[in-house]
Amino acid sequence: PMRAFRLSVIASGLIAAADQHADQAFSVFATSFGSVVALTALTAHHPRIDRAILQGGFAHRRLSRTERLLGQIGLHAPGTLANLPFVKAFQQANHQRYFPPFDRTRWAFFVDNAGSTPICDAAERTRVWAAFDYRSRLAGIRQPVLVVRSEHEGRVTAACGEALQQGLPHATTEFLHTTGPLAHLTHPHRLVKLVKTFLGDPAITAESDAGCLHEAH
Repeated sequence: PMRAFRLSVIASGLIAAADQHADQAFSVFATSFGSVVALTALTAHHPRIDRAILQGGFAHRRLSRTERLLGQIGLHAPGTLANLPFVKAFQQANHQRYFPPFDRTRWAFFVDNAGSTPICDAAERTRVWAAFDYRSRLAGIRQPVLVVRSEHEGRVTAACGEALQQGLPHATTEFLHTTGPLAHLTHPHRLVKLVKTFLGDPAITAESDAGCLHEAH
């Protein structure tokens, strides 16, 4: 269970995974809660992390009293998120419109993956969110960071994105339109192209240059 872990341990696991794959230097891509792990590793000034991409990330996420209360109750709740009432209706109202109708497997994957999460694990993440505040440490992160945002991300997520942009000394912000907040699931090809450009992929750079030359003529 997640409650058995601490952020420093999870961040150390990130480095251990790089060791297992013999990656001396690597970049980090993180979404939502994953940004907690990424920022923990980045603020540790680990020299092996070259760059980071944060999608829907945050250095601090303010929770309402209701969210905190539900988080406390959920720590002792059995079952998975799929067992919660109205969860499917909530998912459909907030996310389904962004998933392409020609590939229903993406929506099915999201529903199955989210639904299989134990309620206690989701509640533990909420507890970590409430205690996590790295805003004062952002200025010490020297690596380039790409902050990925999207339309309809919500007021709280928007404020988190702005805080990252203002606090990180080497931050670049990109907006993905018509993808929704789960771009890595709804339109992964667009997100991959954005990430490759940020990482300096030669093929993407050449494609962009060719486009610029074509427009110039």
